[in-house]
Amino acid sequence: MFACVEALRNTLRTAIIPDQLSMLRHLSILRTTCAALRNRALKIWVYRRASVVLHQGSVVGPGKLVFGAQWKSGIFRPSQLVLRQGAVCQVEGTFRIHEGASIWINQSARITLGSGYINSGVNISISGSLTIGHDVAIAENVTIWDADGHEIQGRAAGPQPVNIGNHVWIGLNTTILKGVTIGDGAVIAAGALVNRDIPAGMLAAGVPARPIRQVIWS
Repeated sequence: MFACVEALRNTLRTAIIPDQLSMLRHLSILRTTCAALRNRALKIWVYRRASVVLHQGSVVGPGKLVFGAQWKSGIFRPSQLVLRQGAVCQVEGTFRIHEGASIWINQSARITLGSGYINSGVNISISGSLTIGHDVAIAENVTIWDADGHEIQGRAAGPQPVNIGNHVWIGLNTTILKGVTIGDGAVIAAGALVNRDIPAGMLAAGVPARPIRQVIWS
């Protein structure tokens, strides 16, 4: 066990995590090691005051998940990633989730992460499926739920997939609800409530969010 921990420590010291080299001092060697042993692979880089509870769930794919990353002048809020039994987190590239995250992947649910980052304070609860594409930027305090958590007469029960395309920018304090697809290149304005599909390349804003105009990326 000691030899395994020491080998992992040396790996972490020499590893290159994009945009995170100056933050390696905040990495939790112990929690990263425990996550690697439970997952039987080094897929999650766990920072201090962040915890990963696998519950027989798994993190797979060719990428790396940097979880609980902290800014140089950060508040160091605790983060938690919970994968319940049978849950799967597929990571395709380098995906960074900052401190203050609360992510629950419920039993037999699946999330797929392309590449990009989620800023501080995210609240994600997935009972079915969530797909986030590549080159995605998600601002602070965004909430994503793929189910209602309760039943209401006249409304379909159960989770519905949430899909976020490539090169999408989601503003702070946005709420994304079940059954929503956000197309490639879209921008969601701060404070929006997304409860319907947003076409590719459109700026959407409001409660509920509606497409406003075409996005011109520089």
